[in-house]
Amino acid sequence: PPRRFSAGLAGLVALGIAALAGLGGFLRQKASASLTIHSEPVVYTQRGSATGTIHSEPAVDPQRSPASVTSPSEPAVYTYRVVRRFQHDPNAFTQGLLWSNGSLFESTGLYGESTLRELQLGSNGEVHVVRQLPLDRRDFGEGLVQKRGQLLQLLWRTGEGIRYNVQAGEHEQLRQAGRFRTPLNDGWGIEFDGENLVVTDSGHDLIFLDPEDFRIKKRVSVRDNGKLIEMINELEMIGDELWGNIYGKDCLARIDKTSGSVTGWLVLDGILDRQSAAAEAKAAHRRGPDVLNGIAWDPDGKRIFVTGKLWPAMYEIQLEPERER
Repeated sequence: PPRRFSAGLAGLVALGIAALAGLGGFLRQKASASLTIHSEPVVYTQRGSATGTIHSEPAVDPQRSPASVTSPSEPAVYTYRVVRRFQHDPNAFTQGLLWSNGSLFESTGLYGESTLRELQLGSNGEVHVVRQLPLDRRDFGEGLVQKRGQLLQLLWRTGEGIRYNVQAGEHEQLRQAGRFRTPLNDGWGIEFDGENLVVTDSGHDLIFLDPEDFRIKKRVSVRDNGKLIEMINELEMIGDELWGNIYGKDCLARIDKTSGSVTGWLVLDGILDRQSAAAEAKAAHRRGPDVLNGIAWDPDGKRIFVTGKLWPAMYEIQLEPERER
């Protein structure tokens, strides 16, 4: 969602992210202050296509922590390969994304437009909306997590959230089951690590909440080589590692949730052709694409999905080691 910060905080954020000295001295800012990574050309391969090859396993195992191959002060840097491109609702302001029992669940934002929806992927890149529940017009949907048979959806700037009972599948259910309240004034990303809920609120902390009464148990600051990383957004557990979007940046942070250290960066520069997407949106008289946001992990298929707010596409990706320049 749109965020308002003081000039001082905005400056600190820009310096913190731009310093991606914490990225092992690799990442650089454009003059416009956005990340620029000149990665190898993205290769689009389709399942069942006459061209291209689908690898059964990621080129880099996303569950393998990079800590064993890089020092804590030098996070590993990865680029990506697109395995498959899927349709995505260009009117969906994606705030949370997760995989469960063969379906994707997506939380979308904006007042009067927020939803929770269940999606199923088709064999030709199409995406079917199986179920969709609109939120009250006063609610602005945020991060989404599955915990012990329920979905929890955060709400922006309220400290509240909505519970859902869910069973994935064509003949199952998705229905609201009440609301919950946290001690926080805001909520962005949310994940469950098997013991605690982990929440972000636009700052640099991972906030660990008791999953039953939502009390704050601890806070862990996220740092890259000692530098605080602000505006951590949507979250996803992949193995024992926490992955997070950084608001406004085309990269994902791999975070040791115990120490808060960034152990790696996945740079997604250029994954969406923004110029083409903006032109298509203008021709269709709708809003153009916003920031990267949304990570989902399919543990059985070992697949990573990413998308963004108002993006016309969602991508299944593989990690690739960053090549020498």
